[in-house]
Amino acid sequence: SGAEPPACPRHRSSSPAWRVGMGTDDQAPLRPLKDHKHWLFIIPVQVGPATAYARNLKNWLHGILVVQVIVCNCRLLVLRDYTGGLWMALVIAVGWYAVVQEMNITYICAWGVLCTLNGVFDLVGFILPTLIGIYKASFVEVMLEICVPLVYLAGALFAWHLYRDYEHTHGHDVGSFDPIARYVDEFDCEGNTPLKAAGGFIGDMFGSTKTSARTPGAAAALAA
Repeated sequence: SGAEPPACPRHRSSSPAWRVGMGTDDQAPLRPLKDHKHWLFIIPVQVGPATAYARNLKNWLHGILVVQVIVCNCRLLVLRDYTGGLWMALVIAVGWYAVVQEMNITYICAWGVLCTLNGVFDLVGFILPTLIGIYKASFVEVMLEICVPLVYLAGALFAWHLYRDYEHTHGHDVGSFDPIARYVDEFDCEGNTPLKAAGGFIGDMFGSTKTSARTPGAAAALAA
């Protein structure tokens, strides 16, 4: 049997060595895979099991999907946007299938791409009528319209985070852009902390200087 995944990714080293896991062998050398294929040029076809890091972040994916389900229900019941709500339900179904398939990166990336596309369409569909002045809605409806692209954004960024992990694990450099990495790594993946991390991320977006509490293990890992 393969090695057990680490207790939590927040305890990993800050050096690139944490990304050298190759499936069940976390000590394998970092090297590109010759059969590393992509579907539609952007979605990797998973070779072997998911990385230990991705498996440890299953709670995060659960949390994002639950929030998306809540927003989807509000979209159907409050906004009565049946077309957009059904599309959103389809996107969520792809995300849940990724969970069922043990964090399969192919389905996670498909979910992330769908989140990106639908998020852009919904954002444009909200901004243009608002700028033109033909969009009339209550405060609650406006807040829900804003929440839709935000939860899509959360899914897209999280999928990108796991995609970077998978690509680095297989010896490929995809750049350093990963705005949620520090929040995912800072908070304990085994606790109910994704919403706390989201709060820190949103606070930074709006210039908040308040620092979030860290566990001693997390602080040591970040200082390493």
